[in-house]
Amino acid sequence: MPYPTWQEDNFSNAIRNSLPLMIVISFLWIGASISKELVGEKASRMKETMKMMGLSNWILWLSWIIQRVVLMLITVLLMTIVMKSANYVINTNPVALYIFLFEYAVTVMCFCFFLSTLFSKTTTAIAGTMLGYFLLYVPYFFLGNEFDNMSK
Repeated sequence: MPYPTWQEDNFSNAIRNSLPLMIVISFLWIGASISKELVGEKASRMKETMKMMGLSNWILWLSWIIQRVVLMLITVLLMTIVMKSANYVINTNPVALYIFLFEYAVTVMCFCFFLSTLFSKTTTAIAGTMLGYFLLYVPYFFLGNEFDNMSK
C-alpha cells in the first residue's frame, strides 16, 4: 500500500520559530521572581537573622529549592497540558515533553540562584537576571535557522 502524499503543514512551520521564544519568555517571570526574593531576603538581612537563630546555610538553600521545584512542577504540568491540547506538539509523548520542560525549568532555577548571589539590590538583580537569561537565548536566535543546514 503506498504512503499518502506529503501535505505541507503551515502552522508547524510558523510555530517552529516562535515556540522556543515562547518557552524562554514563559520562564522569564520565574527567573525574575527567584532573583527578587533571594536578593530581597539578603537585602533585608533575613538570611543573617535566620543564621543567628541556628539555621544552617544548606537548609536555607534546600527550602528555596523545594519551594521552587514544587512551583515549577505545577507550571510545567500546565504548560504540557496546554501544548498537547492545542496540538503544538502532536507527535511528542506528553511524559517526555513534561520531563524535558521540567529539566529546563530546573536549569533556569539554578541559573537564577547563581545570578542572585552576584547582586545586592533587588531591582539590579531582577534586571541583571532577566538580561542574562535572555542573552543566553540570543545564540539560538541566530543559529537556529542554520541548524537544519549544518549536517548537510
